[in-house]
Amino acid sequence: MRDNQYDNLVKKIKDEMDKQHITQKKLAEKLGKSQATVSKFFNGMTAEITARDLGIICKLLKKHPDELMSWSGVSGITGDTTAVNYSDSDYQSLENKLRIKGYKTHVFKSTEDAVAYIVDNCKHKSVGLGSSIAFGVMGLTDALEKENIHYSFASETGRVRSDKRSEVEAINSTFFILPISGMSFDTADMVNISASGSKIAGSLYCAEEIIFVVGKNKIAENLEKAIVNHKNGYVAKLVELGAGGFDTPCAKTGKCEGDCNSPDKICRIVCTYKAPPFNVACTVIIVKEDIGY
Repeated sequence: MRDNQYDNLVKKIKDEMDKQHITQKKLAEKLGKSQATVSKFFNGMTAEITARDLGIICKLLKKHPDELMSWSGVSGITGDTTAVNYSDSDYQSLENKLRIKGYKTHVFKSTEDAVAYIVDNCKHKSVGLGSSIAFGVMGLTDALEKENIHYSFASETGRVRSDKRSEVEAINSTFFILPISGMSFDTADMVNISASGSKIAGSLYCAEEIIFVVGKNKIAENLEKAIVNHKNGYVAKLVELGAGGFDTPCAKTGKCEGDCNSPDKICRIVCTYKAPPFNVACTVIIVKEDIGY
């Protein structure tokens, strides 16, 4: 049975489609699914929606996931919903710290500029992506397809994962791109939090080149705050989206309640990047816009 979170999501998607005169047939074409399958979703006969589906829907409707699911943004430094504005010198300071660690770095004003850089640098290479929602909303997947660049996903959304074959292909790509869960401003250390480890696996060894993508909302005063912000933002809301099977404290309260031992716990793996792995070219892209939740 579907819960209120799914029902609200479906209603918002349907309302937006009606406003923009987008038919279920067009949505089905974009999703690569039958119209009957899409119709079942709208009629309440199934609660299945993958991270990839959501990314495509958001792109089609020109909406951020926050607008469809009423997820609130999480501030990097204060830990509340107040937007954080960093100065040019702040970004320069982060770049310097990252370069000392051995990363190549770039700061972009917009996601469009970041996407253009990524696409230009991964032509004629196999590409693995560590996120389907974030990169779908950014427009990266569309840009890759426009340039006929093949990509595969090693992304995860709670229990919803890319198929195993796609994950293995992505993890073994020569060019792996993934968003960062959090970055500390004081040390420029980065962290990724994962349920299954697929996106983290792609960032550790097999790829010849790795690109970490950091939105300004993922930068916190220190790593501890970055982790807390991510859990209160992404992880707790992700559990809400997958509710109707998840039984965790954050599914009930909408925020992290500490180090729970629930069987449904999804913040199972925490990987800290103190420096790039040996013998792997690593680039950190910082975008002066929010990316993800």
